[in-house]
Amino acid sequence: ERLGVLLNTTYHNGVNEARRNKYLMVERVKEAGLAVVKQRLCKTLEEACDFAKELGVDSGGDSDVCVVVKPIRGVGSEDVTLCNDINSVKSAFQQIHGATVFGSPREKHEVVLVQEFAIGQEFAIDVVSKNGEHKVAAVWIYDKRPANGASFVYYATKLYDGENMDELCNYVRKTLDALDIKWGITHNEIILTADGPRLVEVNCRQHNMDFIPLTMECIGYNIFDMLLGAYLGGEDDPFVYPMETEPERLNWDILPSNPPKRMNGAMVHLVNYANGTLTRLNEDALREIQRMPSVMNMEVYPPFLQMGNTISPTIDIRTDAGWVQMVNPNPNEFQKDYDRIIELMPTLFEANDDL
Repeated sequence: ERLGVLLNTTYHNGVNEARRNKYLMVERVKEAGLAVVKQRLCKTLEEACDFAKELGVDSGGDSDVCVVVKPIRGVGSEDVTLCNDINSVKSAFQQIHGATVFGSPREKHEVVLVQEFAIGQEFAIDVVSKNGEHKVAAVWIYDKRPANGASFVYYATKLYDGENMDELCNYVRKTLDALDIKWGITHNEIILTADGPRLVEVNCRQHNMDFIPLTMECIGYNIFDMLLGAYLGGEDDPFVYPMETEPERLNWDILPSNPPKRMNGAMVHLVNYANGTLTRLNEDALREIQRMPSVMNMEVYPPFLQMGNTISPTIDIRTDAGWVQMVNPNPNEFQKDYDRIIELMPTLFEANDDL
């Protein structure tokens, strides 16, 4: 953002700290009249515990109420903890407070964010904006589960076109307006509660993995072609495509506000449960996955292929063992293959625990 202002680029959104700070982000959306979770920025452990108690968390964990404790900046659910008692709030606070801020190695976390836990299904909505017009590139539904001691581990990111599509997309558009985002790509995370959508966060960047093959198969176009259409495609724009590219490019003006979905698609995250020195790779299971009708492509990351390497259990995206891209027009066959991959995950790697 600062670089865009400094260089006076043709299309930029200016500088707005609320686009990077998760606490300020929610406050700005709230000021715009949208429903958000309750939250407090806590400088001390006492403040964090007091707010958690105020929301209904008790010392013994007997309450059904949970809170989320997280840094004001981060990536991929890193140090985001779901807490159902005061001891877990204390542990999560101490894990974050004083730690290095992601992307700023000289900066330390002096405050910790405590939020009401929004109960519901989490979605990701990828958007391209052109001068304040927001068009959705893809809507994804997350499969996140507790695993290996972490509260929110990604198992899959699936394309979605269900009955709540319009409600989710309209909420996101209003959120982007509240943060004064007019240009570029955003990756937005929303929880759909019984009372409607609630913002998790807006990220002014693309989705974290290579989703282009999935969207090309399942939607018919991708977010980067949309971005080029937004920046270069209009008659009133100062920059336009070369004429000879017309058959190959998207026309922004005819793109739908919300994307169609013609097939089922998902990015499956390979979750590793083994810890220690890698002693065995279950090649039979990997070949079974590769042969599934729904599997388009897959990769196991190199550290999980070399015997003798030290591997650790998956606790976030950065500790995944690999990925599987799934596409299938048949929803039943797609779900069957997905369930089988989840079933095979605990068997993929074996390790001797060195500790």
